[in-house]
Parts: sequence; C-alpha cells; structure tokens
Amino acid sequence: PDQKLANWCRTQRFQYQNIESGKPSFITKERIRKLEELDFLWFPRHIRWEEMFQRLVEYKGKNGHMRVTSVRPKSMYDPALANWC
Repeated sequence: PDQKLANWCRTQRFQYQNIESGKPSFITKERIRKLEELDFLWFPRHIRWEEMFQRLVEYKGKNGHMRVTSVRPKSMYDPALANWC
C-alpha cells in the first residue's frame, strides 16, 4: 500500500467533512469536483459496513447462526468477519 497516498486521501476526507460541517477548510469546490469525477469515496467506512453486513447475512444463511470465528473449524472460519463482528 502507498502510505503517502492513503494519508493524502484521509486529509481530503477530513477537509471535506470540515466543509460539510461549516468549519474552515482548504479544500475547494474545484478539488471536490475533480475527486468526485474519479468516484472518490468520501465515507469509505459506510461502504465497508455494507459489504461486511452482506457477508454476515450470507454467513448466517450458510451456517444458521452468527457465531463467526477467526479460528477453525473451516466451515465457520472468516477472520475479517469475526473481527468486524
């Protein structure tokens, strides 16, 4: 992963949130427009939540419960989902 790029993206999101809440920000409407043209995600955690929720629905459908584990047995093994839960 590119840590510099990740930090830059985090800064853009922070500045966008400032603008949305009426606080001072250095991000301009032009920069917002450019990022949105790239389908930049302002709130990526919302997307992740939806993805993980869908995995949980599928897990429950397959296993009949939501006791997700990050260890074996293999049929109930999903470390990322276990961490999210």
